[in-house]
Amino acid sequence: MENNFIEFIANRLLEQMDKGQDTILVLPNKRPALYLQHYISRKISQPQWFPMVYTIEELVEHLSGIQMAPPMYVSKCLYQVYSDELKEKANKYDDYVKWWNIIIKDFNDLDMYMVNTDSFFNYLSEDKALELWNPGNNKLTELQQNYLTFWNKLPLFYTQLKNKLLENNVGYRGMIYKRAAEIIQSNDASLDFTNVIFAGFNALSTSEEKIIEFFLRNNTGKIYWEADQYYLDDENQEAGHFLRKYKNKWSNYGSCSVFFTINKMRDEGKSIQITGVPKKQMQAVLAGEILNNSSLQLKNTALIPADESLLLPLLYQIPEKLEVNISMGYPISQLPLIDFYKILFELLKQFKLTKSCANTQIWYRWIRHPYTKAILKNDKETNLNNLLNDFFKKIMTSGRLKYSSDEIEEELRKLGPTDFRAINKAFKQVEENIANIFQLLDSVNNKLLQGSAYDNKLQAQLSVYMDIIKQIRVTFFENTQPIINDYDTIYQLIGQSVSGNSISFIGNATEGLQLIGLLETRMLQFDEIIITGCNEGVIPKAKAMGDSFIPFEIRNLFGLPTYRDSDSVFAYHFYRLLQGAKKIHLIYNTETEKEGSGEKSRFLLQLELELKNKIKHLESNTYKFPLLKSDNENTISIPHSEKVDMALKALLERGLSATALMSYKNCSLQFYFKYIEKIKEPVEIVTELEANVIGSILHKILEDIYIPLKGKMLKADDLMISDTAIRKLAIDALSKEFPEAETNRGKNYLFIETALEIIKRFLRYEIEFLKKHNLTIIDLECEISTEINIEPYGKVKLIGKTDRIDEISESVRIIDYKTGFVDAKLLKVDDVQEVFMNHQKDKPFQLLYYYLLYNNAFKPEKDIQTGIINLRKIGDGLLKINTESEDIYKLFEHELIKLIEKLLNKQNEFVQTNNMEVCSKCSFKNICMR
Repeated sequence: MENNFIEFIANRLLEQMDKGQDTILVLPNKRPALYLQHYISRKISQPQWFPMVYTIEELVEHLSGIQMAPPMYVSKCLYQVYSDELKEKANKYDDYVKWWNIIIKDFNDLDMYMVNTDSFFNYLSEDKALELWNPGNNKLTELQQNYLTFWNKLPLFYTQLKNKLLENNVGYRGMIYKRAAEIIQSNDASLDFTNVIFAGFNALSTSEEKIIEFFLRNNTGKIYWEADQYYLDDENQEAGHFLRKYKNKWSNYGSCSVFFTINKMRDEGKSIQITGVPKKQMQAVLAGEILNNSSLQLKNTALIPADESLLLPLLYQIPEKLEVNISMGYPISQLPLIDFYKILFELLKQFKLTKSCANTQIWYRWIRHPYTKAILKNDKETNLNNLLNDFFKKIMTSGRLKYSSDEIEEELRKLGPTDFRAINKAFKQVEENIANIFQLLDSVNNKLLQGSAYDNKLQAQLSVYMDIIKQIRVTFFENTQPIINDYDTIYQLIGQSVSGNSISFIGNATEGLQLIGLLETRMLQFDEIIITGCNEGVIPKAKAMGDSFIPFEIRNLFGLPTYRDSDSVFAYHFYRLLQGAKKIHLIYNTETEKEGSGEKSRFLLQLELELKNKIKHLESNTYKFPLLKSDNENTISIPHSEKVDMALKALLERGLSATALMSYKNCSLQFYFKYIEKIKEPVEIVTELEANVIGSILHKILEDIYIPLKGKMLKADDLMISDTAIRKLAIDALSKEFPEAETNRGKNYLFIETALEIIKRFLRYEIEFLKKHNLTIIDLECEISTEINIEPYGKVKLIGKTDRIDEISESVRIIDYKTGFVDAKLLKVDDVQEVFMNHQKDKPFQLLYYYLLYNNAFKPEKDIQTGIINLRKIGDGLLKINTESEDIYKLFEHELIKLIEKLLNKQNEFVQTNNMEVCSKCSFKNICMR
């Protein structure tokens, strides 16, 4: 008895080969043929011819006699039909390109399912007319009339497009399938296929049904189905929906339609482990752990990323000792070259709108891109990175909103020689004529190709992109009247063409661990499988049917596929893969990173509900905390050394700030990078006043307002300041920090006005406060230092800088201004340990630190209040620490001493935190690979 479907089909082929019959094997894809050959080679004693293998698409092309047309050519042909018919009412191609593929997809479905198009289009146009039905008999608007005209013309577009394509003996997919089905059913059809075996199929379109049924009816073909009783016999199980249909429909064909049915889904010896982990990337970490600890032979193990974006993370986690065959390609649309093109086209688009000028941020992104660096590199210049870093610093801190291409060239020329002059010249030629874009793209691609001698991945990307660009040029610009006028249209065509393309990997398809896509597993069986990305929206895929102009009800009425059919197809592939496996690991993401992303796939819920009493080893776990390696091979830790101790000594001489101590308590490795190695955190480009910039501007305005009032008891009149004066202070503060910043337009202007409103509200709050309190400003931007004794290390200097210190009748207040969100709940401290263990308690840590600093330095007779004033929510007043502990300040000092002792103890290493939330906001997370 055969153990799996591959063996079953292989034995049927051996029977045919022994009889000397010429057999044609038709499969969904050619991958199973490798396994069939591998199995048969072990069964035969002398060489024999293996049957000819066709994919269903190859067979259909052969039967139809027409070839598949490139999508771009179909797009152009449809546009010609559409614009010729609607004339001036037709969209420009630049708008049409956004929706043409939806029309072609719908035409494709109509033909694949051999719908009566006369009835269909009549029904559809009536449905669209009903959408505009109005009982008042009001005259339709021009827009509504154009809407109806489009739908009424749709059957004409459909017919004329097919005629236009047939003139060149090409067609789109559905058109070819329908033609093949019509030819094969005609009485005069002459076929040279007398023994055809179909295997590995599940859901068939109407055209595929008619083609296969022709061979069954004439006894020249057989079809073999693979199923498990678990989903085949259960009428409610969607995985068996199509199989049950064909079992009933083709039951009269006897041995020509055969089911290879097993009963292994309910096998008690099967082990199913369902695991939820937080964060997408952690799925790859868990998969790596499973592979490392696998007890089965990995030559019959499959790793299946249902979410293709996990392919690279999985590759990094696979143990090096394993031989891996990567059967799925990596989507080119997710590789860096598409991002490079995206930024390039954004530049070109802005040039067109603003006369050779572009947003500073886009310039920064493009020149910073590694592929742009390769283009700019000059053989005479060996220090390009340093030159570009100097350039980045200048534009990041300039405050300029835009730069022209000439200004960028000039800035780079000042720094040293680069090849930007040639690029700038090409930019200007493109501005003059969009057709010149191909000279720019050819120049850029050739330069990248020259520099990619040792980068196979880049070469593979460039090969695909250069072919696509050539297709665009030939189809839309050579020997034809150009119909494209927008750079974005060319980028959209590139994106549409890249979609579905991938870079293939090389490996042994029958040996080692198989890293494979879900659809590529058809007909195959593995002893152990690991599937990542088992979330709703991935399995089954959300909107797998894609966009369509045909409403669901009409699809259903005319027998066109709907999302329900798509779900049934996914269910079959999922359960078919599981049925023969002995060990199954299903991993999903519990984190809601976007809408619905943290939801477990309903297929997993089905397993838990339907098989929990059938399979002894079915477990479901959810990790509540970040998954970590059980050993410490990936943990980064830095021991004390002479270099570390010297840097630490220099830091202690300057003094420990609250920021430094918070960094150490939250992640000692972050402290090491920042204060020992002095690695500079990346400076973000400043072209507009972002939140952190607004904060510094507001601080400066308040300092300028209150400095003349320092040491004086404030009166309301002191704070009666005109809008004009405040606005001038805001502009002066901005200009001091960013001399080239534009403040009279764009977002910068809006942020200046926002700062004005915030300051006005703050001054009104202060005036109301003065009605109840006598208030004197003691100091602003005050630097305080003190010493604290740490046994056995001696005196340690502590430093801090407070925004404002003032005095009211009953106390001294140390105030910290904040412009971001301040959650008053986080200022509640029940236990002093909280502020040392929880990174979310950094604000109370800072306030307690200021209290300790000021009290030790000045020992005031009055009470000390420390608090935060949220400049965005002035009405909240001074937000102070909320605690019931009378000894909170003494306890804080005690715990602070322990923290500093830990820092100075040479036995303690600098180790990365286990708290991934801290990592997510850390500037050094790329160093830690977090």
